[in-house]
Amino acid sequence: MNTSFDGLREVSAQGLTKIGGGISGSVYALNDEQILKVYADSVTYEEVSHLFDVSVFLDKNGIKTAKAYEIVNADGVYGIIQQYIDGEALPKLIANGAISRQEAAQRMGELLNRLHDIEPDHKILPTLDTMFGGLLDRCGDRLNKLEKKRMAQSIGRLSCGEVILHGDFHENNIMVKDNEFYLIDLDSVCIGSPLFEFLQIFCVYQNDIPVEMQEALHLSPEDVTAFLRKMLEVYFHTTDNSIIDKWVDIFSHMGNFNRFLAHFLMARGDEDGQLRRYATENLEKVARELEAAAEACSGLEYRWK
Repeated sequence: MNTSFDGLREVSAQGLTKIGGGISGSVYALNDEQILKVYADSVTYEEVSHLFDVSVFLDKNGIKTAKAYEIVNADGVYGIIQQYIDGEALPKLIANGAISRQEAAQRMGELLNRLHDIEPDHKILPTLDTMFGGLLDRCGDRLNKLEKKRMAQSIGRLSCGEVILHGDFHENNIMVKDNEFYLIDLDSVCIGSPLFEFLQIFCVYQNDIPVEMQEALHLSPEDVTAFLRKMLEVYFHTTDNSIIDKWVDIFSHMGNFNRFLAHFLMARGDEDGQLRRYATENLEKVARELEAAAEACSGLEYRWK
């Protein structure tokens, strides 16, 4: 547990309405203008405070996002108070027909382009290696040292280009207000290879999208493919199907990474040995997928060279 809260105001999430959450923590509605994000007890003050710098940096560079106001002691763990964006979540707008999936893909591709075109600032943002190392450390002894080293080496192979990454880019992390797209959930923003960004995107849409979301958005495998292809067309500024086919093929073979990492980040114990068996059966397969994707990209022309 975190124990150093000197000078931090105490705020409780007790009685607040939970409106979201993920691996790093849970999000609550604090009032009409602010939200409270309560972090997992493994998240450090340094990790939380870096969100302030990220929020200001992105805003200065034309990326709309929720402003960060204050770091607090939230029931014995770190929390952060942020702007409440009084808009709609992008998945809801897609589900009710206000925004088509093709338009969403178009605008998400444009947003990702703007993000990746910003000049990286190493004084503000951590590198992917540092960020990923922190995730692996958070797995504790659920992965041993050799397994952590193997995963880190595989991520290190994704070395083409250096851009600002969101690290968890999908429609659940986009809010829409006054027809503007706001990028939220900045915990994973870092500097690294854009291949990692697309690895995450394809993992989410091809493997980890919840059944209830598939049903709400009427997503078929064909819908997912069309959505991802459109995003790639916009991002790479091309409608050449042969080029898009190559990228789809590369990214589609990186589909197990998110699921693998989530097993170890979200688990609380391994009393029956299931995590150990899962690691033994899947780690090498995931590592090889990452390395094969990096190798396949090495012979292609792309916008990051």
